[in-house]
Amino acid sequence: MLGLLFVRSVWALVAVMAVVALFDRGAQAVRNGFIARIAESGQGVQFKAYLRAMTNVGISFGALCGGAALWVDQGWAYLAVRPGCRHPHRDLHLARSPSSDPSRSRS
Repeated sequence: MLGLLFVRSVWALVAVMAVVALFDRGAQAVRNGFIARIAESGQGVQFKAYLRAMTNVGISFGALCGGAALWVDQGWAYLAVRPGCRHPHRDLHLARSPSSDPSRSRS
């Protein structure tokens, strides 16, 4: 997405968005493989639902922080939103995620 800073034409936008879409689809395939690897005894659907719910909580929290920055309408508020509101939901999610043993063999 950083490539959008350098876009000055429609064709450059198309190229950047194609690369972003390519990597996004690849990330989704890796994520699905990861979920299949760590979900135990056929609980993949339940685990994906949990991940989706946590993602929605994080997006809601980020929207709340962004709305608060818009309401305050000060430079310091805009600067505080980026690092301050993006990472806490990820930290909470990782703290609550079930631990897994990477050396465990699947049978």
